[in-house]
Amino acid sequence: MQLTYSPWVRRVETGLAVLLTMVAVWLHAVSAASAGSLWRDEAAGIEVAILPAMSEMWNNMHYDSFPALWLLLVRGIGEVAGPLNDTDFRVMGFTVGVSVIGALWIYARAIGHSLPLISLLLLSLSPSVIIWGDSARAYGLAMIFIVLLAASIWRLVESPGAFRFLLAVVTAAAAVHTIFFNSVIVLALCAGGAAVAVRKRSWRSASLVLLAGLLAALSLVTYRTMLRDAATWRVLAEVPEYGLALFLVKLDEVLRPAGAWTIGVWLSLLSVSLYGAWRFSKMKDADADRDGRQAIVIFSSVSLIVGVIAYLFFLEKLSYYPSPWYYLPLLTLVALCLDGLSGALVRTDPARTWRSIGLIILAAATIVPSLRAVQRPMTNAHTVAAQLQASVEPNDLVIVNPWFIGVSMYRYYRGTAPWMTLPPIGAHAFHRYDLIKERMAASDQAEPLRPLIDAAGRTLAGGGRVFVVGRLDPLPPESVTVLPPSPHPGPRWPEAAHRKQWSSMLRAFLQSHADSLKRVPLQNASAIRAYEDLHLFVAAGWRP
Repeated sequence: MQLTYSPWVRRVETGLAVLLTMVAVWLHAVSAASAGSLWRDEAAGIEVAILPAMSEMWNNMHYDSFPALWLLLVRGIGEVAGPLNDTDFRVMGFTVGVSVIGALWIYARAIGHSLPLISLLLLSLSPSVIIWGDSARAYGLAMIFIVLLAASIWRLVESPGAFRFLLAVVTAAAAVHTIFFNSVIVLALCAGGAAVAVRKRSWRSASLVLLAGLLAALSLVTYRTMLRDAATWRVLAEVPEYGLALFLVKLDEVLRPAGAWTIGVWLSLLSVSLYGAWRFSKMKDADADRDGRQAIVIFSSVSLIVGVIAYLFFLEKLSYYPSPWYYLPLLTLVALCLDGLSGALVRTDPARTWRSIGLIILAAATIVPSLRAVQRPMTNAHTVAAQLQASVEPNDLVIVNPWFIGVSMYRYYRGTAPWMTLPPIGAHAFHRYDLIKERMAASDQAEPLRPLIDAAGRTLAGGGRVFVVGRLDPLPPESVTVLPPSPHPGPRWPEAAHRKQWSSMLRAFLQSHADSLKRVPLQNASAIRAYEDLHLFVAAGWRP
């Protein structure tokens, strides 16, 4: 169905959509140029993907977050460009980000309103979407498949056929094999498509849509061993109580980089759109294209409602601490549905004009904070490693605290001094929560640190220096509390508490036995994006 617009309103909306597209592409380019080195999550995923044999990659996938499709893509890029080629991975991220924008245009054309005004503003100009969607992780690609799946399901409902069914199956399978979170979005979009088909009494279309989703879901059985292996250590990443309050707090953190008002805009548009859809369902008119608009409203409303509820349920069952990138699939679905509802419900010239004015105001308010956010590098691990390499000598020791920063050190550090993580573990290429879980279960929580403390003591007593990369927590006013072995209390595995106690133990040792302990100023220091802003400390001298 093609909606008709007054020529002058159409020109304004087209100009605005093109302008938003250009600004979005520019922000993605700035982000790619500013992101710099890969941070630890990106580095870890690459290390899993480039393991020498495919069987090794498959057997170690549970140490990363993604199914096979993303890892195979990264593996291919690593083989062509080299696994240490950060620039090419940033180019890949930019390409993915721009492809999301292109997919939004494809979807808008597919459902019959050809301008993705709402999604361009809310999604493509969002700093969090740009930063994490363009990172060397699977979330941007997952967004592309969500948008393309929405378009393919709509086309299948509109005119069922063998080719369109095959396209929906392939797109749904690609979506769930990119990230597991997408399985919820596939459910929501299939529910929306089936609802439209049922409304049309097209039982064949409804069956094909549901079958496409079912086949994609069944294909995930191939990961049963991976998920079982990950379940042995996933308790370390869980929060004791996950609920709506925490979801909304973290959602605000995700949207806030575009402006403190952003979550209010999203929630207001969501509420107004659903209210408009309800009012539309109650109206009786003779509009010639009402049936087409009604199909868009049903598809968008059902997908939106099912998606939000199912995603909340999914995150609650997962119970992981909600990182910003967890929200990208949901934000993509919501933006698509708001675009569909806006195109179907906003019909008069005055309403469309006011919509354009509102979008211009919001875009103008978004650009400055978005630009500020995307100009920050992902990490300073590369610069810290380079400074260390220029400073250390073979008789020095480098301690990486906390342990997971060892992934970045493994990628970038090539100095002559040996290095160890806190606590010491025997693998650093990717995140080994299983080894940390073993350390947390030790009956004597000082025992995991003894190899490191002994090495630090020998280094200082022998005239060497001990460098600490990452952070070094100040000592508490009272003595360092030694935790009992995990799990405690009950089934809890408080990994952050164990990290803090081990850091305090190291600080106490260095303050007691080193003649000096000071923070080292970093060269070329700049504001870093959250999650990997590293510091550098050095201890020297020996006091028995």
